[in-house]
Amino acid sequence: KIYLGLKSLTSKYIDFLRANFWPESRVSYSSDIIKLGKWYLEKCFLNAESLGISVNRPKTFLKRKSQVPELALSLLENNEVIISKPHAATRSDGIHLLTRDNYRDELKKMANEKHDFLVMQEFVQESFLYKGCKTDLRIYVGVFEWNPLKFVVYRNGLTRISNKVFDMCQVGDEENSISTFSLLKAGKMFHNVAIDEYFQTIGEAGEQVWQKIDLEVSKALKAIV
Repeated sequence: KIYLGLKSLTSKYIDFLRANFWPESRVSYSSDIIKLGKWYLEKCFLNAESLGISVNRPKTFLKRKSQVPELALSLLENNEVIISKPHAATRSDGIHLLTRDNYRDELKKMANEKHDFLVMQEFVQESFLYKGCKTDLRIYVGVFEWNPLKFVVYRNGLTRISNKVFDMCQVGDEENSISTFSLLKAGKMFHNVAIDEYFQTIGEAGEQVWQKIDLEVSKALKAIV
């Protein structure tokens, strides 16, 4: 059974499944889900916390644009940097990094954004690095049953690596702080590696990382249920 709904899955892949290429599969997909925005999952996570399921993630707030200035000031009291993203957009569109020095200028830019809802998060400094560069891992999960929950976290996937060695003093530079394929498509991302090469760089710690990923995926899926 394959359940689809997030916009990050390509329309071609969805069409491929709809064509019933795999007769044993049952595809659950609705374009209406896209209207909820990809941060709809945050609401699932918040609801799940009341049941004792806590998914490890940056502190996240979904607010109307008019509410953002007050929230930004509050978050900057305890964080060096916060990050703002549109509720429903991708490819680095509308990302802002706010510090105590630049937040006034960034808030002015955000006021002109076309998006009505914004996501505000603490900026995670202690994150995956590849040779000193900010890195994120795109990992694929197969869900075979929801009740009882049966899934597999596949030990392959993609990495996305920023262009420059990470330096908090240069956090406003997108090539220093952002790892995303939007930079690659714009010709601004210089390198990328397969996920197994990334894990080779961290050696014996790799298996511990996978175990933690397995745990967080399990909690995220239970939160969705």
